Amino acid sequence: MKIIFLKTTFLLCLVVVTFQATYALQAADTPQTHLNVNDERIHDEFDPIQKYLIPDKTSGSILWDQYDTDGSNGLSHGHVGALGAQRDLLDDFVIPIGQSWTIGGISSLNLWNVGDPGLGTDFSLQFLTDNGGTPGSVIATATTVSYSETATGRTFFGRDEFEIEYLFEPIVLPEGTYWIRAHVIGPENCFWLTREDISGSEAWVDYQDHSGLQSTTDQFDSPYDLAFQLLGEAEEDVLPVPLSNWALYLGVLLMIGFVVIRLHRII
Repeated sequence: MKIIFLKTTFLLCLVVVTFQATYALQAADTPQTHLNVNDERIHDEFDPIQKYLIPDKTSGSILWDQYDTDGSNGLSHGHVGALGAQRDLLDDFVIPIGQSWTIGGISSLNLWNVGDPGLGTDFSLQFLTDNGGTPGSVIATATTVSYSETATGRTFFGRDEFEIEYLFEPIVLPEGTYWIRAHVIGPENCFWLTREDISGSEAWVDYQDHSGLQSTTDQFDSPYDLAFQLLGEAEEDVLPVPLSNWALYLGVLLMIGFVVIRLHRII
C-alpha cells in the first residue's frame, strides 16, 4: 500500500508540474496586450515631452492634440505577421462646427517590446464615423506617403519611447465626431502609450485574439486615451447667406431706389 501511495503521489506531482510548464510556455508565446503592471507602472524620471517633438511637421499644423502620455499604460498593436493576429487601436476626435479638415498625417508615442526605435516600416490607418460614442463604419483609408520613428530620449517600462510620424495622401472631413483605427507594421509587438485624461470617448481595441472590438474599460478594467496628434490644415466653411438676410438686402435696395426716383422727380 505504501509503495502504491508513493507512486500515486509522484504521478500527481508530475502531472501538476507538466501542466504548469505547458501553461507557462503558452503564456510566453502569447504577446502581451498591455504594459500596466503594478511593479513597473511608470519610468524612473518623468519629463513632459516637448509639445511638438518633431519641430517641422511636414504635413501641416497640429489639428488634434492628445499629447502627452502620462505613462499609465501602453496598448499592444500590430499586424498578423508579428503577433499572429491583427490588433487595432481606436480613438475619437472632433472637428469643430463650421470647419473642415484636410488631414495628412498622424503622430503617436510608442514603445517596441524588445527592439530599438526604427523597427517599423509602415502604418495602417482608417477613419470611421461615430456611432453614439462608439466606433462606427469606415469612411476613408490612408494611403502611405512616408513613415518615420524618432526617439524621444525617455523610457517607459524599461523600453525606449519613440514618436511615429506617419504621412499619407490628404483626407478631407467636414465637422463632426470621427474615430481613427490604426496599427503599426513591424517585426514585433508594439505598445501605443496612453493617458488617463479622457477626451470625448475612451479608446477602444479590436484584438482578433482577445474578444475582438471592445472598450479599454472592458479589455483592461480601466479607461484610457491614446497619445496622438492629427496633422493637416483647417478651413472655415463658407456659410450661405440666410434667406431672411437676402430679403433684408432686397428691401434696402428697393427703399434706396424709391428715394432716388422721388428725388429725380422733385429735381
